[in-house]
Amino acid sequence: MEQPLLSEKRSETEESERLRSYQYVGRTGSVIPTTSLAGAEVSIKEIRSATSFSGHYPPSIHAPFINSPEPLPNEEAILHQGPYTTDYGTYSNDFRRQLLDEVEIRELLIDHVGHRCCWGSRPARTWKIHAVEDCNVYVGTLETFLEERELVSETEPYHGGNIDGKDKGPELGLWDLDLRSQFPALYVPYKETRVKILRSETVEKCSGCAGRGDIACPTCNADQEPGFYKQNQMSRCPACYGRGLIAHRDGSDTICTNCDGKGKIPCATCGSRGLLQCKTCHGSGSLSTLKIAIIKW
Repeated sequence: MEQPLLSEKRSETEESERLRSYQYVGRTGSVIPTTSLAGAEVSIKEIRSATSFSGHYPPSIHAPFINSPEPLPNEEAILHQGPYTTDYGTYSNDFRRQLLDEVEIRELLIDHVGHRCCWGSRPARTWKIHAVEDCNVYVGTLETFLEERELVSETEPYHGGNIDGKDKGPELGLWDLDLRSQFPALYVPYKETRVKILRSETVEKCSGCAGRGDIACPTCNADQEPGFYKQNQMSRCPACYGRGLIAHRDGSDTICTNCDGKGKIPCATCGSRGLLQCKTCHGSGSLSTLKIAIIKW
């Protein structure tokens, strides 16, 4: 006949010495009480209610599942289900899973308690083990997969041609875009896609040059009103100081080669045109504005 793991025929001295040996078993750094406390047996409901406050099990107890013989009649025990009855410390013939003995079971319990700051180790050291329930444990990870859509406007010079505007139909909304062809595999770390919003293109006059394509030169026409400029603005030659001649120490003069004797030189910025090409529209005078959807997974 199969017997419980802890025989009640042991003497109290042997029981006390055995329990005292478990006081020093545990994870390094865990605080294990050094006093041997003999506790009374508890019910199965109390055991299971105590484990309901546990979080994820640490990797240290992800050990092979265990089995046990059935307990003696009239004793509180956790009955196992299935045809895996065998001896502790051996292997089951069905799945070749290792079965743990009583010492290993208590070591695992004490190690698990050592990961919890407010748990006591007395149940793991003092409770009587009558049987072990063989069960499956699943440790899962909850992950989320999000899709974020953002709408931005991009502007570029417009040099003519057809535009995809609202005259060709209603503009699609941000979440009306069909992106099934762009959808990545689930749980990728990151992916970003840019998609043009159909029928969202518009053409507007360039605000930098008021649609003229050119702006007044800031060097030779800095004092002019917006939209007005003067051509052929000249500046004094810095080499001859406007004389057109270069004086030498022997009292002679030579024609200034920088201004060809004119004493003035054209504007170095615009060549005395008085105008510069608008950098915003590249001289076209118009801008095309398009809405772009940025999708992030």
